[in-house]
Amino acid sequence: MYRALWLVLASVSAMGCGTGYQRVGGEWSYVTIETGFGRSVAELGADDETFEVILEGQYAKDIEHVFCYAQKIEGADPATFELLGGADYAKDKRNVYLRGHIVLEADPATFAIIQGFYAKDAKHIYCGTVPMQVDDMETFEVV
Repeated sequence: MYRALWLVLASVSAMGCGTGYQRVGGEWSYVTIETGFGRSVAELGADDETFEVILEGQYAKDIEHVFCYAQKIEGADPATFELLGGADYAKDKRNVYLRGHIVLEADPATFAIIQGFYAKDAKHIYCGTVPMQVDDMETFEVV
């Protein structure tokens, strides 16, 4: 019994611990370990010389791409990409993103988080990635 447990722990240790951005076989990859499914490795195709983790387990970038988990954020500009108040919202010079998805019609220059997944810019209040129909933006509050 104890020998079998030791073998399992040694195997997991040899594979690398946890979920996140890791070098596997000399290449940057996104690794997940899920109960019942085991270890999964998604190769990123990232540029090794410019790759950097922005937020462990969630965001990374290289000279050409921004990654959210194992996916490239299509059209994101790595040079201007930045996180906003935590790990959920981010922006670049063209768009605002929520966990890698574009926030529809959002203005990166005026975008601000209100609370949780509620945010605003100069023209809209957002719930997640969708602009809401709000009668008075000045008096809007999350309840």
